[in-house]
Amino acid sequence: MKSGLDSLLSGGGVFLLMLLFAEFVVRIMYKDDIVMFPRYAMAAHYDDYTIHRLRPNSEFYYHSIDSSRLFHINAQGFRNDRDFAYTKPPGTLRVAIIGDSHTQGYEVHQR
Repeated sequence: MKSGLDSLLSGGGVFLLMLLFAEFVVRIMYKDDIVMFPRYAMAAHYDDYTIHRLRPNSEFYYHSIDSSRLFHINAQGFRNDRDFAYTKPPGTLRVAIIGDSHTQGYEVHQR
């Protein structure tokens, strides 16, 4: 029984080393295609909450398997070519939409 457990543990150790080696090889081979920590995202802290948002005044390309899209981020951190005043003009309706990458529109053109 003990030799069976020893062989299982040593086999598991070899398997773990193989996985680590495979991870290393993939990171070396595809280092330009893998984005581990996006440079266009940042943390924003609001009291006890932390959210991730787009970096204000930035421009970047978002690449996916289907397309490559240019993003323009304004001074307020929104995906838009122009800035908006913080004070709302009279007669203007503003709507806040909170969501994920589908809400952000990562797969669609800027316009």
